[in-house]
Amino acid sequence: MHPFEKRIETVAAKATHALAPDVYAVSFYVTCNEDDLRQIELHISHNTLENLESAIEDASDAAEAKWNFAFWSQEPDAVIAAECDEVDDEKGRELREQWLNDLGLNYTQEEEDEDFDRVSELCEKIEAEFYAMAARVAKRQHDSAVITNTFGAPIPIVVHELEYHEQIVAVTKAANPPGVADEFADWVDSM
Repeated sequence: MHPFEKRIETVAAKATHALAPDVYAVSFYVTCNEDDLRQIELHISHNTLENLESAIEDASDAAEAKWNFAFWSQEPDAVIAAECDEVDDEKGRELREQWLNDLGLNYTQEEEDEDFDRVSELCEKIEAEFYAMAARVAKRQHDSAVITNTFGAPIPIVVHELEYHEQIVAVTKAANPPGVADEFADWVDSM
C-alpha cells in the first residue's frame, strides 16, 4: 500500500471513530484546489438523522435531503492533502506528490502548455486512481469493522464530487459491502 493511501486510511479511521451514533452516512468528498488535479484532496464528513430532518423542508424531497451533499453539514471531520485557512496537511501534500510521481502522473505547467492533450489524459488517470484509492480505503473500513463497530451496523460511505453520475454510483458501490449503498444509487438513478 502506498504511504499516501495509508495516510488516508489512518485519518479516515480516526475521523470515523469520533462520529456521533446517529450518523447514517459518511462522505468521502473528492475535490481539488484551483481545479488542478495535482492538488486533489479528500474531505471526510458525515450526515446525521437530526440534520436530515432539518434539511427536508429545504429540499425537493426527503431523498434529496438525505443523499445530496449540498444538504449535509458542510463541516469536514478531516481533510487530507489540503492547504487552506482551516487545514494545513503538509504531510498529506508531500505524500500526494510522491504518489503522483510514483504513478508517473505528475506534470509541470510547462508540460501542460506544450502538450495539453497528454496532460488531459494524465488528469483523467489521476482522478480515476484517486477515486479507486478512496474506494479501497472505504471498503477496508467496512472489512475491518470500523464502520460496524462505530455505528452498530454498516452504513454507506459515499465517494463523490459535487455532481452525481454513473461513475460516482459505481465507485460508491465498490466502496461498500453489497446492498449498503443501494438507496444512494437508487436516488442518483432517479435523477
